Amino acid sequence: VDGYCVNTSDCIGDGLPGLPIRTDDVLPTETRAVDISALLTRHARAGRFGVLDANTLLLVYLPPGVNLSDAFTRYCGNGPRGFHRALRFDGQSIPYAVIPRCGDEAALTTTASHELVEATTNPANPQRGFAFVLRGTNINFTAAGIEPVDVCGLAARASPRTSESGFTVQRAWSNRAASMGRDPCVPAPAQQAYFALVPSGPSVRLRNAGDQATVALVAAADRPVAAWSVSALDLAREQGSDACVDVALDRSQVAPGQTATLTITRRSTPKARLCIVGIVSTLDGYSHLWPLAVHN
Repeated sequence: VDGYCVNTSDCIGDGLPGLPIRTDDVLPTETRAVDISALLTRHARAGRFGVLDANTLLLVYLPPGVNLSDAFTRYCGNGPRGFHRALRFDGQSIPYAVIPRCGDEAALTTTASHELVEATTNPANPQRGFAFVLRGTNINFTAAGIEPVDVCGLAARASPRTSESGFTVQRAWSNRAASMGRDPCVPAPAQQAYFALVPSGPSVRLRNAGDQATVALVAAADRPVAAWSVSALDLAREQGSDACVDVALDRSQVAPGQTATLTITRRSTPKARLCIVGIVSTLDGYSHLWPLAVHN
């Protein structure tokens, strides 16, 4: 979160050690999000969490065997693996995150890091905090969500996780790294170059079945690197949904400064009004994805 600042003197700083608390509450096998909110409010009023202030963040680790759901979502499985919200009581708004056990320890710490970063940068969801504002110039990057970790789930492609201080954690968007033309998802692999095949604009529009668009792309890297392989794909098709478009690149390898052309053809009846084409660059086992939005 280095570089997330309201102004130059009001930035998110390093985290401080937290207070570990184990409660005696026995949760039912099927626990709802509202139950957790009520439990936290009860303990907060009783002073169990100590002094709560603007820098407090509560991370709630559910015990094994407890399934979490709310009115719209069942967590784990193919759905989300945790959430963060704000706990409001006595005139305070305290961000909290709930982390169910969806797998092994790596899965647990990955979810915890995801929610910790996003609860810090966007503590009260309706107020947005540090989140992408949906607009035409960045709609391609917000297909996976508008918060810092969501974006890297798309852009980091095959390596959205990394190891930090011995724990498996999720990488998150860095405004500072992005502004310097470096890998925007941090922590980035040490000594690994950032390279991408970048389209001339964030989106194209295809009105009718069979319509085509050609997009100019340029290869860029943050340091000297060898030529890398490139490909393009319809992310809907990759994720098992109905394909939106057919895509074709005029070359399979690029070097910094070289150009390429992407041809996109709309299929007959795409169900989604917005589809995402991923332009994937791969070198030495690392891949970066630059998204391109297609408006149907």
